[in-house]
Amino acid sequence: MKEFVQETIRWGILGPGNIARRFAKQLPSSQTGKLVAIGSSDRTRLNEASWLDLRNGQNSF
Repeated sequence: MKEFVQETIRWGILGPGNIARRFAKQLPSSQTGKLVAIGSSDRTRLNEASWLDLRNGQNSF
C-alpha cells in the first residue's frame, strides 16, 4: 500500500467577501489546508475581515 505524504497547503485569499468567508470557515476541517494571508485593495474591508485569525493582511496587490 502506498503511503501518502500530507503536506500543508497554504492558502491566500484576495478579497474578503462572502465567498472568502465561507471558504475560510471550512478550512479548519481540512486535513491539509491552512489560511495564511488575505489581501484587499480596500484597507477598510481588510480591517472588517475580523472573522479571520490572521496577522499578515495586505492592502495592495
